[in-house]
Amino acid sequence: MMVTLITDLGTRDPALATVRGTLLSALPHAQLTDLTHHIPPQSQREAAHILASAWHYFPAGTVHIAPVALFVGSRPSMALIAWQGHYFIAPDNGLLPLALGDEAAALACLCHTYGKPYHTGTWIQDAARMLQRIHAADPLPHTPISLQALKPLLPLQTTGASVDCRVLRVDRYGNVTFDIRRHEFEELVGMKEFGIEVILNVAQDAPTMLYEQENDKKQKRVKIEQIAAISHHYNDVPVGHSLCRFNKAGHMEIAVNHGSAAERLLLDTSDPSRLYYNTVRIRF
Repeated sequence: MMVTLITDLGTRDPALATVRGTLLSALPHAQLTDLTHHIPPQSQREAAHILASAWHYFPAGTVHIAPVALFVGSRPSMALIAWQGHYFIAPDNGLLPLALGDEAAALACLCHTYGKPYHTGTWIQDAARMLQRIHAADPLPHTPISLQALKPLLPLQTTGASVDCRVLRVDRYGNVTFDIRRHEFEELVGMKEFGIEVILNVAQDAPTMLYEQENDKKQKRVKIEQIAAISHHYNDVPVGHSLCRFNKAGHMEIAVNHGSAAERLLLDTSDPSRLYYNTVRIRF
């Protein structure tokens, strides 16, 4: 059985080894694959993005376990979703609806509820037992649960000729993901030509060749190349040029072929919690 694991435990401490050991003790022959263990602590949104981007690549029958922000929310519990031949085990904290969508979330069943004192080890042991039940084709939990949802992000700011959206994350290659999804882009922009400009608050002594000063001296406008098409691959544009694409999670992404969009847009990635304050404007 293939099992994927995504956590916010990092790799420096023994916590991850404890999780892996517990799962493998329950099912020694499982093929345990790590999606990532570098989710920022308690970041359900980041975990949802990674899970949404990756689960499709695994064969039917794979179990995806996501012990991230285990006891966040008003009713700490474990949920199971069986969907499209896959199994998803995660806390009821908004992660699964965001990663899989409403259709999958409607199939969620309650596995366990937890009361204080909370113990991560107990949750992992319960996940391990659920893994055994799936492998043995034993009856699975069937009590429906209405999953909690994360607080919505700010709505897209739209006018008749533009839409503003915000940075969600920057990956290790410097690709920048925004909070506008493919269906939203298609509804707003359709077949119109469009151009992209990113508004950043930057130091006054920053290089000026990329900037066009606005009335507000604290805010400058960075213009990248005119992007008139959605790309499917990085090599759709010449090396060093920027491109716009939609990633596997369905979000718009700006990248640079053999380069870093985050560096080109002068994004400060030292504090991921502040990335959301950077805005991209799409004019059409």
